[in-house]
Amino acid sequence: MDFFRDSIWQSIGAIFSLAALIVSIYLFWLQRRIKSIKYEVISETALLPQEKILPSKMQLLFDGKPVTNPHILV
Repeated sequence: MDFFRDSIWQSIGAIFSLAALIVSIYLFWLQRRIKSIKYEVISETALLPQEKILPSKMQLLFDGKPVTNPHILV
């Protein structure tokens, strides 16, 4: 096994180690994903038509705050 102690084989081993490190970093860089949120509005429907007004005794609330123009989005 003294054959592998030769300086040429040590150089080849160092080159392969460096190449493996570079390939690993490159593959990591390729697999990195940038996070983003995407959406598509398929339909939009008003819950209350514009001409209709809620009776004075009725109030539409969301999380304790009045809602003026509610819509359903899909």
